[in-house]
Amino acid sequence: MQQPSTATEYEIHEVDSSLAVQLGLAASNTVLSGRAMGGLVAHDSSGVIKIFGDSSKNDTTSILLVNEIGSPAGSLKETQVEIAYLSDVKKEIYFSEGKACEDIEVALETQALSLQAAFSAFEKQCESKILILNHKLHIVDECAQEAKSSWSRTKEVCYALSFLR
Repeated sequence: MQQPSTATEYEIHEVDSSLAVQLGLAASNTVLSGRAMGGLVAHDSSGVIKIFGDSSKNDTTSILLVNEIGSPAGSLKETQVEIAYLSDVKKEIYFSEGKACEDIEVALETQALSLQAAFSAFEKQCESKILILNHKLHIVDECAQEAKSSWSRTKEVCYALSFLR
């Protein structure tokens, strides 16, 4: 710890843990950050701010200094809380986006499989109808061949009869 240049001025940036405990501050991360009209202003990482020394000299200035130091510290804490909250929201959105993408992928896969099954069933149905139609056409073709053959024989018989007459 540096020695004071006068009886009421201190500039101490890191405080020995035993001194911090004696002053009633958290032992770690305690900083004596300035002077207040005859007193010493100290704060620790939890935001506790205290003034030590002769408080009879200009208490108003001391209070204003404490408020002036405490206000940015409070704003910083509020900002840190907001950043932590926004970080959590960002993680939640990222997780939700990933979940939504997975859900969409599963839905698309399900629809693709359903469409594939429908095409397969339609293909089988068409194949069976084509086989039935092919069989009917074969029967019609046989009947047509028989009719042609019969017609040819009838024509020959008629032609032969016409010569006999």
